[in-house]
Amino acid sequence: MLNVEGVVREYFTDPKTGAQLLSVQAVYRFARLGQIPHVKIGRNYFFSEEALNKWQSGRADADELTQEFDVLAPIPE
Repeated sequence: MLNVEGVVREYFTDPKTGAQLLSVQAVYRFARLGQIPHVKIGRNYFFSEEALNKWQSGRADADELTQEFDVLAPIPE
């Protein structure tokens, strides 16, 4: 799993120039809008390299690859 900084570094940085193509804030915004696949645990966003690779290659859209886990919710008895 990557954090947001890892996603910016690995997926949204131009390999030739090293320039960032998206900011950290933009990645969070696109994740909240469901445009970048992510896993949300509580208030934290995490990104699977495998899901990002599938999304980037066009083999799946972000909605199919996004998962949310609410770790703060009580466990039903």
